[in-house]
Amino acid sequence: MNVHVTHNTAKNGIEIVFSIPIQKELITFLQKLGFKHFLKNELKWYANYHPAYVRFAYDLKKAIENDTDWRTIPIFPSHDPSIMNIDKLKFCIVELLFKMKDYSLKDEYVIFENYKRIANVITEKFVSKHFNKPFDSITIYPRNYKTKAKDLFDIGAVIHVDANGQFLPVEIPFNLCDYSEDHTVINKTLDFEETGILEDQKDFDTLLILEVIDKLVAIEQTTRVKDTRLIQTLITEIEEASTLNFDILRMEKLKQVI
Repeated sequence: MNVHVTHNTAKNGIEIVFSIPIQKELITFLQKLGFKHFLKNELKWYANYHPAYVRFAYDLKKAIENDTDWRTIPIFPSHDPSIMNIDKLKFCIVELLFKMKDYSLKDEYVIFENYKRIANVITEKFVSKHFNKPFDSITIYPRNYKTKAKDLFDIGAVIHVDANGQFLPVEIPFNLCDYSEDHTVINKTLDFEETGILEDQKDFDTLLILEVIDKLVAIEQTTRVKDTRLIQTLITEIEEASTLNFDILRMEKLKQVI
């Protein structure tokens, strides 16, 4: 199979064109990561011209043309870990929830990726690498939690990938040490139907919210308007509303934001 990758400068996007139809599993992964295919053409895919997407597109081309497993391609965060990038809102805070028989355990990290879908996929790969128990949920917190992000950064609770695609070592919390082990486990991930629509309505709503947030982040990064506070405020309000645990309250709050 041949794979052609181009930078669409007119739309500021990255495009991937496959010479023959690709397997359903790869279609599912591209959708989950945030790529979309052109109308009625699953050979041609596109995403915003964002560092993580650009790197993945070229790594995917290399893997397929060299006949290596695309599942092993690492997903790199778009930004380097630094206090400056926290101040610039180029991060996410992720919370992992592990449900035990009678209680739950939580673990938090900062990841220097401001696209929520990408952060979600990187976090899933991180859990697969470091824990021998599947997570039950991932929550991505609003970017206005700068102080919390800096606290996590200071203690080294950072999910980051080195130049070779390996996760950098992190200190696992004591209460999760029994579940930490460097081997691959099967995670609970979102299931897609052939249409690309999520089977579970709640998960579909979550994915839709992530898509809206990532689109706003793309506008924030590419707009020529110097004052982006309105966009940042809108992103933050949607993020905060999306973290509400009760469906009715969450939907009511989202309606107010919109």
